[in-house]
Amino acid sequence: MKSRSPCLKRPYEHRGAVLVVGLIFLALLMLIGVTAYSVATQEERMAGNARDRVRAFEAAEMALRNCEAFVATPLPPAFTASATAVAGMYLSRDVPPDIWETINWSVDSTRQLTGVAGVAEQPKCIVEKLADAAAVGTSQRAELPQPANTGYRVTARGVGASPGTQVVLQSFFIRN
Repeated sequence: MKSRSPCLKRPYEHRGAVLVVGLIFLALLMLIGVTAYSVATQEERMAGNARDRVRAFEAAEMALRNCEAFVATPLPPAFTASATAVAGMYLSRDVPPDIWETINWSVDSTRQLTGVAGVAEQPKCIVEKLADAAAVGTSQRAELPQPANTGYRVTARGVGASPGTQVVLQSFFIRN
């Protein structure tokens, strides 16, 4: 009789442990791959949203600077208190809410820029003429005459590549 090596087993004695361990490793690798894909996709969406917000911010800033330059011209524009203001030039209200809070940017009078690429809607701005303000560096004593200066609140709205991405910026300045 031949003696058999203790390492050799008959085919029917194998239990398939290697197959089970291999399948577990394969499932773990698949889980790691799916997780890495979902994280990469989420980061791509976050980067796209940040890029769109920056685009809307830049468009709003462009409109803000354009309105400031328009009001700073030697001959100031005419202002009205109604929603039919010419080129978005409004007189400020004495009671809240302010005009910029209630304006319908799609319908009411605004100053609109053109030619801004990569945005869903061209940037717009309005100017509100505020009450007279004291100039910087002047005396606040009541007995001294105060120079009359006109203050303005400029509000601009920019939209990114997606219509849902909107940025509103404001600036205040005094015209001597």
